[in-house]
Amino acid sequence: MTKCITVAICTYNRYDVLESAINSCLSQDFPKDEFDVIVVDNSPDADLKQHYADQFAGIVPWKLIID
Repeated sequence: MTKCITVAICTYNRYDVLESAINSCLSQDFPKDEFDVIVVDNSPDADLKQHYADQFAGIVPWKLIID
C-alpha cells in the first residue's frame, strides 16, 4: 500500500526534542497505516541512535537513516 503522507524529521544531536517530534506524529488524528516517518540522523552518538530505533520499533512505520 502506498502511504499518503511521509513525515521527515532531520536531526543532529537533538535527542532532547526527537522523542517529542515522533510522539507528535503518533498523536495525529490520521490512520497510522497511511503514513510513515523517516528520521535522518546525522548525530555522532551511535548508542542514542540505537536507543530511539529500539524505542519506536513496531509503533509506527518508520525508517532511520544514519548519515
